[in-house]
Amino acid sequence: MTKHSAVKPAGLGAILVIAAAVFVAAWTVWKVDRSGKNGNTLPDEFNYQIEQYKKIDPALIAYRDVLVFPANMESVKAVAVGPADRIHVAGDRAIRIFDPKGVELQTIELEGPPSCIAVAPPGHIREGYVFVGIGDHVELFDSGGNRTAVWPSLGARAVLTSIAVAEADVFVADAGQSRVHRLNPDGEVLGAIGDYADKNNQAAFAVPSPFFDVAVHPDGWLRVVNSGALRVEAYSFDGKLQLFWGKGGAEIDRFFGCCNPANLAVLPDGRYVTAEKGLVRVKIYSADGHFESVVAGPETFGANAASANESLSDHEYTAVDVAIDGKQRVIVLDLTTAQVHVFEPNQAAADGESEE
Repeated sequence: MTKHSAVKPAGLGAILVIAAAVFVAAWTVWKVDRSGKNGNTLPDEFNYQIEQYKKIDPALIAYRDVLVFPANMESVKAVAVGPADRIHVAGDRAIRIFDPKGVELQTIELEGPPSCIAVAPPGHIREGYVFVGIGDHVELFDSGGNRTAVWPSLGARAVLTSIAVAEADVFVADAGQSRVHRLNPDGEVLGAIGDYADKNNQAAFAVPSPFFDVAVHPDGWLRVVNSGALRVEAYSFDGKLQLFWGKGGAEIDRFFGCCNPANLAVLPDGRYVTAEKGLVRVKIYSADGHFESVVAGPETFGANAASANESLSDHEYTAVDVAIDGKQRVIVLDLTTAQVHVFEPNQAAADGESEE
């Protein structure tokens, strides 16, 4: 983990490295024929290397898939966990709510397709309220499914991808404008993180794909996934960069592809659950950003696609969203199959705490 108190302009060397990485990623995407007529024209050596990295050492896998159930939707976007460990899945034009065993309890109908979701935790001023990103704005629903507020537009170019609820603040990640909006619980905009404003030590986010995640950490700082930089960054609520961690690479302890991790969740002890798209890997990192273990790998999800299948079209991605419940189980929503997976540590399963 790297502490960073000020953002300085990138040097020529850094610019050249970034340019080279972008070229390689673009070349890889170009060489894949999505029409199906000519097939994948990447060299065999490249495909072999990807296959190597899809195989994860079993000794690194510290979790067990104890429950899988359908979200009962055609298209899913995000998952969140609310009070009583109720699992909320956003997709189609609805929010479907399930109990911890996967039994559907409730459906909240929406007027538009959702793009992201958060649920206010126990003890919050709006405990159990569901915050939903729809189009360019956020809507609120109480625990009974009643819409209580429609917040103002966050901009004509807004593409809302994640919501994080703090005690007195709500943060909304906006991939369309590469910024994180800061609002109060009534929807009033207080500012933004990610603007080009050196006087505030604010960094610009590189968001080359529609995955841009935020989470509130127990240390009181906001975590933002700067996916184009292949790292996780910490900000004070007023937008000052505090530290960052993460490195690019195909190795299991790194983030692979053009822009990862795609999604993020934080455990109560400050550790992280990260999810990579393309070469789908769900992993655990320590509170200071060191790789610890694997929750699940590509063989568990979707079409088992490698990173060569990444593109800027949302439907092309093999990706998952992640959340944590009160038992510290990892909840994974497979965006390809519209299924919810529930993982718990191997030891917990061995002790008979599984839902099976």
